[in-house]
Amino acid sequence: MKIFYTFLFSIALISGFSQADFDLSPNPSHASGSAEEDDFSANATIKNLTEHTIVVAWQRIENDIPEGWQSYLCSNITCAPPDISMGTFSITAFDSTNLDCHFVPHNIPGSGTVEFRLFLTDDTTQVIYATYTGDALPVNTETLQTPEEIRLYPNPAEELIFIENVEPPHIVKVYGYNGSMVAEYRNQTQIPIEGLPPGIYVLALFTQDNKLLSTNSFQKVIGK
Repeated sequence: MKIFYTFLFSIALISGFSQADFDLSPNPSHASGSAEEDDFSANATIKNLTEHTIVVAWQRIENDIPEGWQSYLCSNITCAPPDISMGTFSITAFDSTNLDCHFVPHNIPGSGTVEFRLFLTDDTTQVIYATYTGDALPVNTETLQTPEEIRLYPNPAEELIFIENVEPPHIVKVYGYNGSMVAEYRNQTQIPIEGLPPGIYVLALFTQDNKLLSTNSFQKVIGK
């Protein structure tokens, strides 16, 4: 029995030592906005789970964004300029701060992914990889020259939207009219919409390297 309790104590001790001192939520974080906006941000919150102040270091390790875009990181305290790829900030005991990635599209529609490595300056074994994604859409889809050979049907639709005359590889993203992405598909020409609430949506078609091909609106309806 003594050996058994010693074993349980050892497990509890190891679990205590392995507990993370900080966390990030949500991760990944996604945002969408207008290509004509100055910037838009994917938002997350980083929390100190300890009873002492921690210093978090960050390093941008991926900046997969369209040519002409910029990205930068902001906390409650400060924002790092787009040309700065690393830095530090502190969080007091049991406190939290926002950690947001801003996308600056410069009127260029497209999609981007930015990843940061977060770690404690006094314990580099504790690491969080923070992923932020963003989509910039044209403000008015009618101003975009949509290729005539690419079309959606039927419209309105109840269960499926078909994309005609598009060759893979491609990416399909469906947005609500408030700008939030509700679905994403790769290399599909039959897009299921039966799970969407009735309303107006935007279907954006991208190349594999996140260049915008076309945008079209459609209406989801409920059958009689």
